[in-house]
Amino acid sequence: MKSLIASVAKHPVLSNLLMLLILFGGLYGFSSMRKEVTPQIRIDMVQILVPFPGASAQEAEEGIITKIEMALQGCYGVDKIDSTALENTALIMVTLQDGLSETTKQQTVIDIRSRVEQISDFPEQALRPRITEIVSYTEAFLMALHGDVPERVLREMAFDIKDSLQALNISRVDLAGVRPYEIRIEVSRAMIQKWDITLSQISQAIQQASINLPGGLIRTNDEEYRIEIRSKYYKADEYRDIVVLSKDDGTVVRLGQIAQIMETFEQDQSQGRFESKPAVMISVFCVGNEDILEISEKVSRYLGYYNARILFHKAPEQNMRKKIEESILFADKNAQFSWEGQNILHVQIPLYTGKSLSAIKIAQKESSLALSEIAQVQEGFEIEKKFPHGMKINIMMDLSIMVKDRMSLLFNNGLQGLALVVILLWIFLNLRIAFWVALGIPVAFAFGGITMAAYGQSLNMISMFGLIIVLGIVVDDAIVISENVAAHKAKGKKTMQAAVDGTAEMVWPVFSAVVTTIIAFIPLFFVQGIMGKFIAVLPLAVVSTLIGSLVESLWILPAHLGHEKEKSSENPGKLVRIRQFIDGIIDAFTFRVYAPIYKLSLNARYITLGLAWVFFCFGIGLVTSGLLPYVMFPEEDSLFLQAELTFPDGTSFPITQSAIQKIEEGAKQINTLYSSHGKNGTIVTGIYAEAGQGQGSQNKGKVTLALVGPELRTMHSEVVLQNWAALVGKIPNAKVKFQSFGGGPKAADIQLYLYEKDLENLRNATQEIITTLESFDGVYEVETDLRPGKRELLIELTPQGKALGLTLWNIAEQLRFGFYGLEALKLQRGRDEVKVQVRYPSSERSTMADLYNSYIYTPSGESYLLSEVAKIKQKQGVSMILRKNNQRRACIEAKIDIAKTTSMKVVQDLKNNILPALAQKYPDIKSSFSGADEENQKATSSLAFGFCFAMFGIFAVLALVFRSYLQSLLILSTIPLGVVGAFLGHWLLGYPLTLLSFFGIVALAGVVVNDAIVLIDTINESQRSGLSVREALDKAGPSRLRAILLTSLTTIAGLYPLLREQSFQAQSLKPMALALASGLFFSTMLTLFIIPCFYLALNDLRRLCFRIFRGSWPSPEQVEPACRKEHEG
Repeated sequence: MKSLIASVAKHPVLSNLLMLLILFGGLYGFSSMRKEVTPQIRIDMVQILVPFPGASAQEAEEGIITKIEMALQGCYGVDKIDSTALENTALIMVTLQDGLSETTKQQTVIDIRSRVEQISDFPEQALRPRITEIVSYTEAFLMALHGDVPERVLREMAFDIKDSLQALNISRVDLAGVRPYEIRIEVSRAMIQKWDITLSQISQAIQQASINLPGGLIRTNDEEYRIEIRSKYYKADEYRDIVVLSKDDGTVVRLGQIAQIMETFEQDQSQGRFESKPAVMISVFCVGNEDILEISEKVSRYLGYYNARILFHKAPEQNMRKKIEESILFADKNAQFSWEGQNILHVQIPLYTGKSLSAIKIAQKESSLALSEIAQVQEGFEIEKKFPHGMKINIMMDLSIMVKDRMSLLFNNGLQGLALVVILLWIFLNLRIAFWVALGIPVAFAFGGITMAAYGQSLNMISMFGLIIVLGIVVDDAIVISENVAAHKAKGKKTMQAAVDGTAEMVWPVFSAVVTTIIAFIPLFFVQGIMGKFIAVLPLAVVSTLIGSLVESLWILPAHLGHEKEKSSENPGKLVRIRQFIDGIIDAFTFRVYAPIYKLSLNARYITLGLAWVFFCFGIGLVTSGLLPYVMFPEEDSLFLQAELTFPDGTSFPITQSAIQKIEEGAKQINTLYSSHGKNGTIVTGIYAEAGQGQGSQNKGKVTLALVGPELRTMHSEVVLQNWAALVGKIPNAKVKFQSFGGGPKAADIQLYLYEKDLENLRNATQEIITTLESFDGVYEVETDLRPGKRELLIELTPQGKALGLTLWNIAEQLRFGFYGLEALKLQRGRDEVKVQVRYPSSERSTMADLYNSYIYTPSGESYLLSEVAKIKQKQGVSMILRKNNQRRACIEAKIDIAKTTSMKVVQDLKNNILPALAQKYPDIKSSFSGADEENQKATSSLAFGFCFAMFGIFAVLALVFRSYLQSLLILSTIPLGVVGAFLGHWLLGYPLTLLSFFGIVALAGVVVNDAIVLIDTINESQRSGLSVREALDKAGPSRLRAILLTSLTTIAGLYPLLREQSFQAQSLKPMALALASGLFFSTMLTLFIIPCFYLALNDLRRLCFRIFRGSWPSPEQVEPACRKEHEG
């Protein structure tokens, strides 16, 4: 190894070319990565959707879901099946097993499709199953198109925008708050009786009249002709002349004579509102490998820009130019500038930000810069799409801004951390060495960029956080080598010889330090569950960067250190004198402060170890006593709040609409009542309300709020949420769920599944659990997805009906045609699919009397009132039946107030007390936990398993390097000290432990051992050079203090800017950074005293064993492997 290092060190061109290759490769790698907020989590799922018009949830379960579930039994690659039976629809979600190869996954999808398509006994009314593979996507934009215009105009404009955006190669654009078109044909009972005709006959007449059919070909001698019949009707008025009845007397009855024909929308009502005006929500998504910043540019290009031309009366000086630009950027960070000559500034701001002239006005206010006094502002607009009068488009959410903000935040924090690292290097080392050590940081990062790009990773919050974590670690090996080179140079060696000898001497300690750190991060690759997929990109960034740092320190750094010019000690310059002054301070601290305390701790080593044990017990006690709570996903400050409203099934749309307006009014009051908490007098920037969600969900609605960033308000989003709920108050007969959303992965605090075939038992057991949970202190918003449905009217034939030859099928079909409607045709009209529906008028299907007075036709053609041939009973129906792995199930969710309890305590109480009692009452009930508890178990069990292997890996590396099992265990003893230090850091700063905290603790294991490795290696080397055990220990602490402090402080310095960051973007990352920084800080302070004391105590133990087995007391040196020629474990 030494010869290889010498060869490369003496060939600087090779080292510099290698460095440039890595730097340019990394630059290309980072620039080519797609940008996103969080890593895209792969979703291996298949959705099977079967429309079943007019069916109840029970009919959808029996006729569709059970058959598909049976068909999919034993299908290879399927992990679980979740089914939902709804009115008019059956939905089956098939989750594939983790770890399937792409080929196996595609084979499984093909097998699922084949099995479903082979089912031949679906109900006749059920439509063809739609089988789709779920593709990963991320919401990028949320836009509200709104204005006082008719629904048709708003809908057409929304679809125009959708088509235009998709024409820009944006894969997915969804619309909410729009209804499909429908041609509605309503025939009254009076007309049916008058003309003795049925709805089925009318539907058949429409189908036969509105057709496009090919009639074949005619081939003459001269030409070939195609015969076409084209009489399909696309407009409502075209249906009026269709003949529906021809009598023997020549009487012709046309559709327009007996029916009302309307061009309208489907009857399921849905209404969106923004700023109290009709609105459509437009959602833009990133699909697959699409780059959110590129999509942002496409949307901005479509929506257009606000342009301002600022003409200055006098050309501003350079510092004034900078002040003007900074003030406008403060108002809108998306602003772009270009100067025309010396006195004209062009400003371009994306139109969707809604800033325009207000950006200039805010700029004047914030900078105390009165532009009107020195310039003339000319406004203009450049808009590709002209909106009708009164229509506007507002952006409620733009994740591209969040991506830019987070990247900017992490980049700025990285630069600040880099600056602190360089300052520390300069303080502890000389300026030249500090420069060469700092140069290793971009080289290591570039190597990481090459690796991440090669593996197809994106540049996101997690990968950038990984780079910040490793910022201070990558210099550790370079610091150790540089300091050792400086020590060899101080002995009088030539620069090149010192570089080679110093590097070669530290190869194995540096290699073991880097490898142990890498091993500590490897368990993060194998964390299971949602969080595992979310965090997996972090260890790749860290590991690849650490490998890059090892390459740089062994094969690039020695060449730079070895070719430094020899400096004369005469007439030292100013920098040298400053260096000497700093060295004097460090030496004074080392030998006058640290060394006496260090020797005192060695003399009283058992007292020192006892104090360390007290520290350890105190840290563990913080967790076991509950003083330091554990929360898997802590409540973070959010940018979006939502209230979801649910009335009992069957609730009319006007009631839902009125309740949504009440929730919307409560949201509007937030800015009025709490404006003082917004730095610009604003907390809420947008409100979108939607009453009714289509597909028969007229009893549901939601209101979504967009908030300003946490840095622009003094009120936490959870407090805003609570105040909003208080302003809305209780809505009778309704369930309102207030929640925040956005950010990384989340799971319900409590999520309990109950399984039971009998719906009544399942409903009763669910209610008992809900009642129990609501009685727990700290448990709130307890709810279930097992809700009562609409009241059902069950039809039974009377003896008279049976005698007339009627069957339940005859009655069901005729009632279905009248009340639900009969789909006569389905047209493709341009981009719209339009149904032609035939049914009774709404005025004749809105009361119970309308049902009783319905005419039923017998097989012989006679008509009777329904009340004459059938009995009607009422029964409470089921709105939705949920199944999991072929079993009916109910899900119960609840939130936890961590100030009063934790999810772990509540789950434990349920498992130990509540569920056993429930099982005795309902023997067939089964239960399982999901949500935070399931995710916590998946993540922590896989993390613990990986941590054990990591510890063995670290131990193996240390044992191979030091050739001593006991010394390896001695070094590993720093890990518990680091863990307790992480606990103490969380407790002192008021942070709960989270899953990310434990990720940080696992990674910490590989970092904290590095200081002990350096210290133990120094002690061993000193003994090999002839010093006694005590002399080696007395020398080791002071001689390695600078290197140990520097390696730890650089790591902490790299994380410090992120720890003090208050913005929204940093909050989710702080627990992991805090675990690393605080654990490393406390373990370093303790390592400087505890490890030497452990070493002496281990020496005492060896001497005692020698005394027991050999009968005499040996000298300390006799039992130390480093003092013997043959090393023993």
